[in-house]
Amino acid sequence: MKEDFEKLIAKHKDTFHRELPENHRIDFMDKLDNELHKANKSTAKFWMVAASIIVLLGIGYFAISTSNKPVIPEKQLVKTPVNNEISPELKKIENYYLTAINYELANLKVSKENRAVLNKYLSKIEKLTKEYKNINNELKTKEINEVVVNKLIDNLQMRLQLLIELKTIINKTKSNTNEKVTV
Repeated sequence: MKEDFEKLIAKHKDTFHRELPENHRIDFMDKLDNELHKANKSTAKFWMVAASIIVLLGIGYFAISTSNKPVIPEKQLVKTPVNNEISPELKKIENYYLTAINYELANLKVSKENRAVLNKYLSKIEKLTKEYKNINNELKTKEINEVVVNKLIDNLQMRLQLLIELKTIINKTKSNTNEKVTV
């Protein structure tokens, strides 16, 4: 079989053996470059579109996840003062209330409808927080007495009560809005 091909090629030598034009190599390279760049351009466009979609999805997720969370100033969240030196029992009580307060603050749902009420309550809570810090300083600088400790605990209870009250009002507003939508 190999011999048949050799004979065929030898017989038609003039047909198979042609001189290539001088610019054949340049034309070939141009065609090759055009084909390669077409593939790269379509791949690059695909990746640019894919990256854009991922960025938009990320921004959308971030916007949705942060829109349901309250806009609470960092100073509003309460850090636990160190009252362990005074009394371990006071420290436990204080930790209990501060944890409950921070939990309620973190779970507040902010919307356009409840923003005014939320700001009103948060300003009251901020005043109580400042008062709490003053009482705490008083507790550290002065002699420990029952009146100051009770003031501290009352302050924590009032802040927690305000937050629970605020949560109830927000839930009522939300349910009223839902009833209006369904009617």
